Amino acid sequence: MGETYSKGLYKLSFSQFVELWVRKDGLPSDVITKFTTEVSAPAQPSEFKQTPQPKQQQQSSQQQVQNAIRRQLEYYFSDKNYKRDHFLQRLAAKDQHSFVDINELLQFNKMKQIGATLDNVRDALQHYQARSFEFVQDKIRQKSAMVSHEQLLKEVTDSLWD
Repeated sequence: MGETYSKGLYKLSFSQFVELWVRKDGLPSDVITKFTTEVSAPAQPSEFKQTPQPKQQQQSSQQQVQNAIRRQLEYYFSDKNYKRDHFLQRLAAKDQHSFVDINELLQFNKMKQIGATLDNVRDALQHYQARSFEFVQDKIRQKSAMVSHEQLLKEVTDSLWD
């Protein structure tokens, strides 16, 4: 049957390929004859090898999930978002120190899309120095909320001693 051409899921002999092409495009047979006689050599297997992927794409899927979790949490607790996100503010208001339980955050649609789990979040934040939030014992709070609580405590303490 001759050389077999393989790319992806398809395996065709050269004549099968040309026959399918003729049926699809309706090329005249004299063009096909000229084309087949001018073909010098079949495609080399090296032409079908995948090109190397960039280093970013070579990361494990677990690492990609962890990076996505970090980015998403940074967004949730960023000043820009937190000021507008009344739902997140209500969750934080439930806690005396403005912490939000990770399990609450895992219910957010974007976190579900990412495929975040409690273990993934713990792993992602274990050695991560967040810019916009603080992570303590499966709870997260906005850093600016942390500062305001410290300021409030200082003000209350100062007023007691006056």
